[in-house]
Amino acid sequence: MVQGVSGDVRRHMTVLFTDLSDSTRLSGLLEAEVFASLQDDVRRAFDEVVQRSGGTINQYQGDGLQALFGHPEAGEDHGLRATRAALEVHERVRALRARHAYREDIVLDVHSGIHAGLVLVREGTHGIAGRFELFGAAPGIAKHLSDVAERDEILVSEETLGPARYLFQTEARRLALKGRDEPLAVHRILARTALRTRFEAQTRRGLVDFVGREAELAALQEALGTARGGRTRLMVVSAPAGVGKTRLAEEFLRRASASGFALWRGYCEAELSAEPLQPFLQMLRARLGTAGAGLAAPALLGGVIAALPAGLRERHPELALPGQPADTPAAAAAQAQQMLRVLGGLVGALAREAPQLLFIDDWQWADDATRQVVYALAAQPDLPLLVLLATRPLELGDAQLAAADVLALGPLSQAEADTTIRTLLPDADPFVVNSIREHSGGNALFLEELCHLAADTGAGLDALRGGPAWLESLIESRVARLAPQQGAVLGAAAVIGNVVPAWLLKELTGCDAQHPLVTTMAAQDLLFAGEQPGTLRFKHGITRDVVYGTLGLQQRRDMHGRVARLLRARDGATELEQCEPLAYHHAGAADFAAAARYAEMAGDKAMSASSIDRAKTQYRAALEMLDRLPSTPERYQLWRSVVRRLGLATVFDPSRDEKALLRRAVDKARAHGDATGQAYAQYWLAYLHYALGESKDALLHCEEALDHATRVQDMPLIVQARTTLGQAAAAAADYGRAVELLDEMARAVRERRPASRAPLPAIAYAMACRASVLGDL
Repeated sequence: MVQGVSGDVRRHMTVLFTDLSDSTRLSGLLEAEVFASLQDDVRRAFDEVVQRSGGTINQYQGDGLQALFGHPEAGEDHGLRATRAALEVHERVRALRARHAYREDIVLDVHSGIHAGLVLVREGTHGIAGRFELFGAAPGIAKHLSDVAERDEILVSEETLGPARYLFQTEARRLALKGRDEPLAVHRILARTALRTRFEAQTRRGLVDFVGREAELAALQEALGTARGGRTRLMVVSAPAGVGKTRLAEEFLRRASASGFALWRGYCEAELSAEPLQPFLQMLRARLGTAGAGLAAPALLGGVIAALPAGLRERHPELALPGQPADTPAAAAAQAQQMLRVLGGLVGALAREAPQLLFIDDWQWADDATRQVVYALAAQPDLPLLVLLATRPLELGDAQLAAADVLALGPLSQAEADTTIRTLLPDADPFVVNSIREHSGGNALFLEELCHLAADTGAGLDALRGGPAWLESLIESRVARLAPQQGAVLGAAAVIGNVVPAWLLKELTGCDAQHPLVTTMAAQDLLFAGEQPGTLRFKHGITRDVVYGTLGLQQRRDMHGRVARLLRARDGATELEQCEPLAYHHAGAADFAAAARYAEMAGDKAMSASSIDRAKTQYRAALEMLDRLPSTPERYQLWRSVVRRLGLATVFDPSRDEKALLRRAVDKARAHGDATGQAYAQYWLAYLHYALGESKDALLHCEEALDHATRVQDMPLIVQARTTLGQAAAAAADYGRAVELLDEMARAVRERRPASRAPLPAIAYAMACRASVLGDL
């Protein structure tokens, strides 16, 4: 728990809400004193069970009863304890039926809902009917689950209970909730089972396929041998968060390095502060050392190439970079593609000199430019090169990884789990080892956290823990045991990000990487030295997320603002080099104008590096920041400028996610009387529908774009709209109209009219469509 300046605290907790069934009817049938006696008995049963289960009675609201698990003291098994408490409360209430059997048509029951999440907690104030005032989604969802539950029914959300559901007899449901995009997965709790632990539940139901780590290491060693023999290999280690894919990769990299392979290593991030080509930039900076600090991608790559032996550079003239900066967008795009080819060529050239191993962690967050380089390397069949990617479970249809050998990593086996526990708890009692192994279910992160819990508190491990809510609560309970000074340093690190520059942490907290507070946290597996010199990194990204989520809003904003000011004041660093973290921290500081400016800059930077997906992410962030500011004509012009860049990026990387935003662009342009803005927004929307195979909508929006472009006499857009209209007409099998429209593009190219300045791929595609239509005719 991290306390904010106002005294409010954020806490991961589970909320249990229990209500008397058919209470309105009962209160009408019974005398007031009789009904009050019935309610007193129900409340007494609720109080006794909740307190014995480690919960806190928070509120009586009419005939509704609310209890909290995880506050005021942090815990690790909220969902399980709340569910067991609810079962006992229902059993106790059923036992009261004989005492309150006043009439045959009166049956005493309660119904309950349980949900967990991050809650802002405030001490109950005057007029609040509760010990604590709660803000957040979890209390409302728990109340809603109670409201929809039938008589004597308990509904618990999947994210609250997780794998602990296998300790109960359940029925699965999905409920649509207002404000949630996806239905909420819930379980109706019927009774306990005979199973005691998660290990037993998973083994009995066949949910876990234990896979020994030695088998994966053997497969990786075999791939290493193949690569040494001159055949390029692409290997993927795939597993959910916390199973241990990074640990496996680290062990393999250690062995590969000892066998003579040169290592390249980097990682991807999901934050807006992530750079295009981030893992490769990390690799290049590691190769240059301190000389590479602060250099942009082209200069960094040029520096590495310049440091190569002269003979190697002479043998590989393809490693030459452009000498002059680009003066047009088309030239900049061509240079970006050349840089990607040179980057891949550099790895290939070095592989021909000595075997190379390239490792990228968290591949699921890789940007387009990074993927382009890796796929190009994997397509070269005869290199002494092994490319290893660690990723979350792969999505179906990732054709680029079809040729890869995928190792789906399972949980730790019993022997592997015991070895890990003995490493972390060398003097542990055998019964503790057995309990931790069974409760962990072989999940490496789960297992490590339970070991830390046992080492730090000696707490019993009889209760099962599981699921996202469990993991957040468990991590929070561990962080809550830190000394206040350590908690403050860890909170500052969480604001900075998953990767923490040591100089920045020192500026914020006065503690550098060698400070005892920091080195102690390294020993506690919270922070450790990063891959890049002068950086620290969270052991697990979820740890950073939990710590960040417990910080008060104003506390976070103040620290984000300080980080942004420190970044801008840093000697030798340009805004362009730091635009991604500046956008992120200004957004966190609620400085939306600055955040929009830097996000737009980051989008342009990503576009110049051919990282289209990263560019779209940054442009969307810039638009979101502008939307949070008061509307003015000047801000609309900024919004329009960014959305046009996003539209251009969408042409290269069409996605349904942009539909709503481009429709908004049409509406905003219409509201501002901006015919040019309407023309371009309609055009981007038309092209998006065309790319997605929605010809009817493409034709409709193309007609609108053409109408508005004609009004403002934007000749290049007129010809482009007519061309796209022709392509959409061809897709809709309206061949006569398609030929007429596409002939206009052909004449424009021959006569070098404005349309001939369109990108060459667009012209070539239009001509191919025309040829295809003529062929069909």
